[in-house]
Amino acid sequence: MTPRYRKRPVEVEAFQMTQSRRWDNSEWPDWLHQAWNTEGEGSVSIDQDDPERERLYVWASQGIQWVTWDDYIVMGPEGDLHVCPPKLFDSLYELSEEIPFGPSIPGQLAIPYGEERYCDQED
Repeated sequence: MTPRYRKRPVEVEAFQMTQSRRWDNSEWPDWLHQAWNTEGEGSVSIDQDDPERERLYVWASQGIQWVTWDDYIVMGPEGDLHVCPPKLFDSLYELSEEIPFGPSIPGQLAIPYGEERYCDQED
């Protein structure tokens, strides 16, 4: 008989990027502000070819991942960032607990991360 294994739950943080949150960063968590002010891997930046300066991307360890409205930017347990579309996010994650500081902000969640794959990968 082949042994069976279960992944250990790990908590990550996620922030849902909406069009209004793109222009008003007052609800952004500290880790997202830090990524905005970083260059290279682990950063969040504006697409320099976008004249509207709306389109964002995450420089993840797997390469550039584009952010569309309502995507989640997920910070993994090692501080790694990646992008997850809302439909896939909802199928993979459930609310673990609200962030223990500040007011409750919809879309800013601490969630269990039980999948090793990244959100942009399908089964």
